[in-house]
Amino acid sequence: MEMGSVDDRNLVHSAARAFQRHFGQSSIVCGYAPGRVEILGNHTDYNGGAVLAAAIDRHVVVVGRRRTDRQVRVVSATLDGQASFDLDEITPTATAEWSHYVQGVFGVLQSAGCELGGAELAIDSSVPAGAGVSSSAALTSAIAMAIQQLYPFELSRLDLARLLRRAEHEYAGVHCGLLDPFTVLHGADGQFVLLDCADDSHVLAPLPQPAPAVVLCQSGVERRLGADAPYNLRRGECEQALAACNEHLGEAFPALCAVPLASFREIAERIQDTPRKRAAHVLEEHARVFAARDALRRAELGQLGTLLFESHVSSQTQFENSCPELDRLLRIGQQHAGLIGGRLCGAGWGGCMLFVVQADQVEDFCAHMQKVAHVAEGALHVCQVCDGASGRHLS
Repeated sequence: MEMGSVDDRNLVHSAARAFQRHFGQSSIVCGYAPGRVEILGNHTDYNGGAVLAAAIDRHVVVVGRRRTDRQVRVVSATLDGQASFDLDEITPTATAEWSHYVQGVFGVLQSAGCELGGAELAIDSSVPAGAGVSSSAALTSAIAMAIQQLYPFELSRLDLARLLRRAEHEYAGVHCGLLDPFTVLHGADGQFVLLDCADDSHVLAPLPQPAPAVVLCQSGVERRLGADAPYNLRRGECEQALAACNEHLGEAFPALCAVPLASFREIAERIQDTPRKRAAHVLEEHARVFAARDALRRAELGQLGTLLFESHVSSQTQFENSCPELDRLLRIGQQHAGLIGGRLCGAGWGGCMLFVVQADQVEDFCAHMQKVAHVAEGALHVCQVCDGASGRHLS
């Protein structure tokens, strides 16, 4: 694994120092995983639709070494916390504590037949938590990469992504789709990843050059996860929408995005207001993903920007997963001529705004957001699209 930047290398060194302070010896392996941004495809993944996403150069690093028993001990330099558990006593939970994600990775790998033993691990991160850039998938992927170095296992990246999705479902109570771990594991430098969740196939969509910048702007509103989060409520509403579509169309579509958009529009007025709005957002968003792919093939960044703006409006009015703070940031961002497009990032209800900005306008755009929106410098993240998760032995 090649560390991409000075900041990345510093993160590994920071985790290694935390390991040595806590465990009194040197770590021998490193797992390394990026955050991810959803470019388009808001809430389409668990509805069997398509998503356009990218791995970004904010990372979680996990360093570690084996133990001779069945104990796992872990320390987080970022959260200043520690935890321990026995591999033979791992039990599912529904609380989104950071240590439960660690247990979940060990738990699902063991359930898949991987032969694991005890470990000592230290975690450090530059992925902003609660910002909609999938810090949890970066964490679980980095843990998996470290475990694979300690206890080699043979799993495809797709199978591993499915297991990491299970870890979030069963051990943290977060019913995420496949998008987050898939993108973190399959990311590619300078390319967006288009995942079709109907069959878990994917293609890469290269960015035109000079590539625009992806700028994340934190809203200051932290998203709530867990069993009672709005995310899980929306999943239930999408299930209601699918049931209504199947009833009124006399079909048995397996997922909401399998419903043809034209067919949905024919029967939309017969569906109750809330599930109708949720379905409209999801199906139109699914179509926007493929429109964005085609725009990138033609190097039409202006069309990509239009699709991003349309996505955010739909989130405001149909899926109702935006918030006033996100909407304000977008209004102010739209005042700058260098902005190509923008929309809320991730599940919504807080977190970050995603802005796609002309490469030569990034510095001035960030200055504009600081001056007009009063965004702190540390709440702006200028990101590069990067490779996915990896692992290696430390020298």
